Amino acid sequence: IIGFCPRKIFRTIYYEICFNVHREIYSTDELTKLQCSRIENRLYSLFEGMTLNSSKSSVVHLENIKAQGSYWGWLRSNRTCLVCIRRSPEHTMPCGHSICDVCVQVFGVLSPHREEEFSISTCPLCGSNKVLTVRLKPSTSAARVLSIDGGGPRGIVPLENLAILQQLLGDGLPLSELIELTVGCSSGGLISLSNFMLRMEIGSCKSLFQDLARKVLAPARKKRFLGSWLSDGLYDVKVLEQVLKDHYTQTRRMFDTAENCLSSNKVAVIASEIKDGAPFIFANYNGSAPHRAEPGIHSYGKCEYADLKYHLDLTGSRARATSAAPSLFSTIDIPGLGTFQDGGMRRHNNPINLALSEAKHLWPNSPSPDVFISL
Repeated sequence: IIGFCPRKIFRTIYYEICFNVHREIYSTDELTKLQCSRIENRLYSLFEGMTLNSSKSSVVHLENIKAQGSYWGWLRSNRTCLVCIRRSPEHTMPCGHSICDVCVQVFGVLSPHREEEFSISTCPLCGSNKVLTVRLKPSTSAARVLSIDGGGPRGIVPLENLAILQQLLGDGLPLSELIELTVGCSSGGLISLSNFMLRMEIGSCKSLFQDLARKVLAPARKKRFLGSWLSDGLYDVKVLEQVLKDHYTQTRRMFDTAENCLSSNKVAVIASEIKDGAPFIFANYNGSAPHRAEPGIHSYGKCEYADLKYHLDLTGSRARATSAAPSLFSTIDIPGLGTFQDGGMRRHNNPINLALSEAKHLWPNSPSPDVFISL
């Protein structure tokens, strides 16, 4: 490539960063400079091989990753895409490695039948051959967003509305395939997790919701006045936790690969922090924008693997947090994050503004949503 000098690029852009990082590891400047020199020589040899063989940079990069497969195979991160080490990952492959949208487009195979659908047949990091299908928002359209309010037992109403929408669409076009982002609060959060993340049919969600209401809100589950006052909840929270644990299983995390190995729906549920009442967003994505647009909002995207030690599975604990309605259920403490209750405590029981903010966070260069449904 005429005019491109890899050594000059490295020394101008990357040398100082590499030096500072390696200086934290090596005891002397000489050893640090030696390691930086090795990196520069490696970059030059890769570039030389690419130009001599007329190879694509993506092919050279993939071969370089494979050469270091013994290191990448065991390493996992849901904060950084280890394929490019440049962006946050958005999709988790069946092997457990996570990958960003750009790497999906670079290393995936575009479907001839559907716009912006890619298949990754082999993990670039460990070589696992389990196929992951990823559906990205088409670049030719803005987002389609769904916001679902909280409402306790009345949460059955949004499900009825969703059933009507599905009936209008017909059985051949699931509503979950049309919505790119779903944001829910309280009972709306449970619907979002079940219907759009776990991709349960609406009829199954209705049955589940009715069963949950019967088990958790039954008059026999009410505590006496003193017991409810001491535990900060009218109903036995252990019953709610058990129902959520049975539904979401003990190992299900929000960012886990779906059973059908399809990654498409972005889902967020809203809780409130006890310390200041600020809304807290639990999501199965990271987003491309560096910060949330609205001040005073805390977020926690793809969760750390250390969360497996929690007393509830991660998806269940998020469902428990968003549905911890004051006076009905006690708060939940999530180690490392804080203490949470129902997300509707601070003007966000209708999470429409948060949904708009999250859409901008996910697709900062996209215009306002083409479709916005608020239930």
